[in-house]
Amino acid sequence: MPSAPTISSQIIVDTRPLWRVALARTHHWITMLLAGGVFLWLATRQPFEGLTPEGQRTLAVFVLCLILWVTQALPLSVTGLLALLLLPLCGIMTSEQTFALFGNEAIFFIIGAFIIAAAIMHTGLSTRVAMAILNRIGTTPRRLLIGLLLLAAALAHVMPEHAVAAMLLPIVIEIARTLRLVPGRSRMGTGLFLALAWGSIIGGIATFLGGARNPLAIEILARNTEGQHSIGFLEWWIAAFPLVLMSLGAAAAILLLFFRPEIESTVPAREALQVRMKRMGRPTLEERLTGLVLLLTVIGWVLAERLHVSVAIIGLIGAVSLFALRVISWGVVERHVNWGIVLMYGGAIALGKAVSQTGCAEWIAHSLLGESLIEHPIATLFVLAATALVLTEGMSNAAVVALLLPLALNLAPQIGPDGVDPRLMVFAIALPAGLAFTLPISTPPNALAHSTGFVTMRGIGWKGPLLNLICLLAFMAVAILWWGPVLGLR
Repeated sequence: MPSAPTISSQIIVDTRPLWRVALARTHHWITMLLAGGVFLWLATRQPFEGLTPEGQRTLAVFVLCLILWVTQALPLSVTGLLALLLLPLCGIMTSEQTFALFGNEAIFFIIGAFIIAAAIMHTGLSTRVAMAILNRIGTTPRRLLIGLLLLAAALAHVMPEHAVAAMLLPIVIEIARTLRLVPGRSRMGTGLFLALAWGSIIGGIATFLGGARNPLAIEILARNTEGQHSIGFLEWWIAAFPLVLMSLGAAAAILLLFFRPEIESTVPAREALQVRMKRMGRPTLEERLTGLVLLLTVIGWVLAERLHVSVAIIGLIGAVSLFALRVISWGVVERHVNWGIVLMYGGAIALGKAVSQTGCAEWIAHSLLGESLIEHPIATLFVLAATALVLTEGMSNAAVVALLLPLALNLAPQIGPDGVDPRLMVFAIALPAGLAFTLPISTPPNALAHSTGFVTMRGIGWKGPLLNLICLLAFMAVAILWWGPVLGLR
């Protein structure tokens, strides 16, 4: 006779204090009520001195989105849609003007780049390249650590940083397993996953492809200067590469100083990589075609200004070519592309345009920085970069760009005796906004590293903030010694 099913009597008791339980269940509604209350108060009160009624209502929308983006009480994409909704409802812009901004060049560049990145991952090309390089450079523990850092940074030149981290994560987990590294106790294990995250993040600031915040910044620049200023693909890389090199050097030094490998050999990891490479076999036709399309697309981006073709058009040509060659299907794209970020960027660009054209950006910038600080270009640059660097640890880097860049661009003509090049403001916000090295909520590579158990806040301690500080100082050195006298961005 069958036995009667047993009923588990296990009871899980929540031992947290009552106030923490209550806060955990109500913090979303508290945040929403606070954000809504602040929005209504700003939107209905008399305009602050120096603001028009339209500027006052824009300020209300700006602060509402700021609160929601920082707290993430709503998904980033939903807050972007909320901005698109409120701008016409508040009489700041017409519906036609608002939704026209959503169909901008940056959005379609991002879509094209994401589709190409999806093909690189789907075909296994990125995994093959990563394993081959790690197998060659990982001959010693130290070389493996630094090689992984440099590999992640190199891949993030042509793929979004979060895609690089997600693609390399299983490989690094396999390496940690074969080397018998213990989470929470292995310096080598912590160093490997930090190298993965930090390399992806640093490499992500080098080109338009490493992070969608970069083309977002270019679009905000074009919108706020009426198309008079832009930054090309090669021009961005030339400006950012010295900072990338200095940041990688600082990251390598911190990894070798504070996460010295406790093992003496990487032979088991190399043998495991060789086994995986044999299982993959020879490169497939799809891999070869994807590599060819990627190569031609990057060449097109570099030569875009000479060819007088938009980088968005070149990206879409590459994306469509992959479908025409039957390398990928739409189902593959749906699995790999984060469409929510597209919605978020559309709202961010519209909000940035509204903040700029109503005078709200200029009013906020003067209120926060003051007239005396704006007279000194170096000091203003430092404050803007430091603000972006601090904010990006607690909120989306794209949101940081969307919030700060319109303010900085409106300041550009007023900084110092003769003003500064608006492109300098783009670099001052977009590059530091991409350098978040500590908190798991700041960027996907950090979150993935923390998810393994090898990286903890206690384990990182002050090493992440130290790297932030060094990168900020490196940024100032590059701005003073490279952008000014060499590139003429003054």
